[in-house]
Amino acid sequence: MKKASELTAMMLAAACTSLGCSNTPDAASAKPEVAYAEINDLRMYYELHGAGEPVILLHGGSTSGAVWSQQIPVLAEKYRVIVPDLRRTAGRTTTPGR
Repeated sequence: MKKASELTAMMLAAACTSLGCSNTPDAASAKPEVAYAEINDLRMYYELHGAGEPVILLHGGSTSGAVWSQQIPVLAEKYRVIVPDLRRTAGRTTTPGR
């Protein structure tokens, strides 16, 4: 069985591909696109920055996607940066009833 982080990365990469994420103008300077992925009982918050090939930044432990704030602008100059807030963190992802 795959780890949750691997499954999350695969799911976000598939979602990005199907949504045409690489077609966003003003890559590094634009405000991020904010979205939620509904997966079973999970409402996962994520941000999309830049344009190009997708790069997914996964945080660890009890942090949120904000830990990547210094890296996002640099990577967004060349890549489509996907930054999710993962389950049970200090971020904006929610699980109803928990």
